[in-house]
Amino acid sequence: MSSEGSSGGTAIQPRRLIVLCLLSLPLLAARHSKAIAAFEMSVANLADLIEPWSAVRFTLPDTDGDLLPCIVIRLPDRGWYASSLICPHNKCDIMYVQDAANTRNSFNVDVSTPVLTCPCHFSVFDLLRDGQVIAGPAPGPPLQLKVAVRDDKVFVTR
Repeated sequence: MSSEGSSGGTAIQPRRLIVLCLLSLPLLAARHSKAIAAFEMSVANLADLIEPWSAVRFTLPDTDGDLLPCIVIRLPDRGWYASSLICPHNKCDIMYVQDAANTRNSFNVDVSTPVLTCPCHFSVFDLLRDGQVIAGPAPGPPLQLKVAVRDDKVFVTR
């Protein structure tokens, strides 16, 4: 009988320990990639976002290491909206349109506030309702980000 089979206790033999360690590496890598995906970063100074509907564009590293275009917008009720600028429908670039008349004329949708729009397939996203789709084929809002303000800095968390 081998020493591996005769131990009878709960001790793990060196060969098994090595195999277990090797098998756990993908799990550790998956946990690490999730940690990278959920982090907080400063994207603007509060002074740049004092007025309602003021906005700052920034990029955020995504889980593949690419830079994701994003936006943070100061809402009129002193609240915040932040999301990616990639349309969830076909991954087109989204635009921030502050002129409601322009949106009504170009996208044929009745709005009275600034919105995000996708020029590829005419999706329109309502900023006051967390990016809810109000027109077009997008299946849902763009990737939403959380906003926090500390020490006159605006932070987003994915």
